[in-house]
Amino acid sequence: MQIQRTFSGASWESQGGYCCGIKIGNHIYISGTALIDAAGSVFAPGDAYARY
Repeated sequence: MQIQRTFSGASWESQGGYCCGIKIGNHIYISGTALIDAAGSVFAPGDAYARY
């Protein structure tokens, strides 16, 4: 079975073994994500629509 991972390119992904999406066979799994600002903090906490 083929496994395909998708990464955002953030430096901390490799440190924590994180990827934002993975496709295994015919199934696609997406992880919960949060926008991170330039300082490394969560962007607009409590406002799910702020990035739009």
